Amino acid sequence: MNLIEQIYNVNDAVNNKAIDKKGFLVSLNYKNYEFLYRSLKNKNNSVYIDNQNEVSFVIKLNKIVDIKEILYYKKSIDVKMDLEGPVIELIVDGLSSYEFLFNLNDRFGVIALKSFLTNKQVNVHFVVETAGILQKFYSSLMPIDDKVIERVEYVLKCLNDYCYPKIEEDVLQKESVIFEVESDYEILNDLINIIEALQKWNSKDIFSIVVDKDDKFKIHFVGEFKNKNYFKTQLEKNYSIKEYNGFSKGKKFLKYDRGMIYFYI
Repeated sequence: MNLIEQIYNVNDAVNNKAIDKKGFLVSLNYKNYEFLYRSLKNKNNSVYIDNQNEVSFVIKLNKIVDIKEILYYKKSIDVKMDLEGPVIELIVDGLSSYEFLFNLNDRFGVIALKSFLTNKQVNVHFVVETAGILQKFYSSLMPIDDKVIERVEYVLKCLNDYCYPKIEEDVLQKESVIFEVESDYEILNDLINIIEALQKWNSKDIFSIVVDKDDKFKIHFVGEFKNKNYFKTQLEKNYSIKEYNGFSKGKKFLKYDRGMIYFYI
């Protein structure tokens, strides 16, 4: 059973009390919310899973912020990978960005991740601490779209295999941008390094790479190759390149899909 199957098959429950989603300045007493107090002791955010099987992102602020302002703040989500599990980065314009780790080495982290993947929504609670007491002053429900779920499952595949996932796909005899290079297969390491740089700044390209070594080494880019100029500039630091268009042929190498990297079987 792979990692994704293990998470979806988890049946454990928790006793953590749910956080009131409607009230303003709701006191969260230590007896019912001990997990939250411990989690927020030395940091300003935490993943919280309750006895209603709902997952929450809890953010601790230094002061109460005008609720009207929060209502109009733009919120967005990004997915990152940590060796301990997937990380959801919640960016709240006007406040900050907050990273929520689903720790796969922790029972609560696994249960929370299953809820996140199956419910496709998360509660976002803002709290402040007054005289040692946590008080929740604002809550909102954030739906999670399928692209985020796809990226979380991608991270799980990487952690399961300890490498980039493998796929099968027909990308031969497709229209392509071709770089003809004075090189050999050692250039493949440079291609991976450039693609991992695209991954770090979350480039939205979607393309496949096919390599062909006939008389000269050719790199075929199939798909939405939006950062072609960046790619070419990086390669030209070490190689002489001739660019033209054609149809892909040769050996399928890898695919880059909006921050996700796959190797072809």
